[in-house]
Amino acid sequence: MITPRTMTSVALYFAPERTPSIPVRWFEGAYQWLSRFDLSPILFTAAGGDFLLDDCYTLSTDSIVDNEGYVRLPRREQLLSSLKDGTITSLAMDAPRYVTGDRSDWQAMVDVSLIDGTLYFGVEERILSDLSALVYSAWHLAGDLLDICYGIGYKSLLVDYPNCYARGISPAAFYDIQQLVQNRDEWPRNTETADELWRNELVGTRRHLTGHFRGAYSVNVLSEHHLKKARLQSHNIGILSQLCASLWLWTLSNDEIPIAEELLKAADAVLGT
Repeated sequence: MITPRTMTSVALYFAPERTPSIPVRWFEGAYQWLSRFDLSPILFTAAGGDFLLDDCYTLSTDSIVDNEGYVRLPRREQLLSSLKDGTITSLAMDAPRYVTGDRSDWQAMVDVSLIDGTLYFGVEERILSDLSALVYSAWHLAGDLLDICYGIGYKSLLVDYPNCYARGISPAAFYDIQQLVQNRDEWPRNTETADELWRNELVGTRRHLTGHFRGAYSVNVLSEHHLKKARLQSHNIGILSQLCASLWLWTLSNDEIPIAEELLKAADAVLGT
């Protein structure tokens, strides 16, 4: 029997229009962060330059053939060249548990996208369990390169696609074609899921950058707009500490999360409610 694996995840959000391309310095720091766990090989996908987002390569010096026969070509030098040219707009790097054709079976992942202004860090709980420590790692690598305005930290099973959750893309929520046909009479009345509403925010109005919350999480990265919107400094719940001059870390225990959710709803600060 396969034991489900729990992942420690942090998603930080920024205004993508303020960043023209993925900085090469960010790539170097993220690669070093992955490497410090002695995870190998490290695969990557990128968008921009002559890279297509669905193609997968390796940062090693040699090609890798997985057990399904897929060849992962080494393209580190081309990636560095494109990063220096300022043409890369999305970059995801992951360390798979095995070299297989299944990219979803990873031990650690770092993903940044200027399409929706999302930076994701994820790692197996057995490797790193401290959410606050992961927030500090992500912030240390991105704080002076991306205009971070909001963030969440959470734990979930790998089979629930924690990286997809960060971006409002949940494969588990997709209808299969049979369900769509069976429920065609309900199409006009279908309401958007919480994930879909979050996705709309990331590529639309982005109210999460100006004071609104996705919800209450174990770890929350907040701007002054969030503090004012929810009047958090007047409530004695959780631990509120300063992350930097413009951001705060709001940590909650499991028992405090539902109380915090009600507080945010009462302040009309939760998106999609």
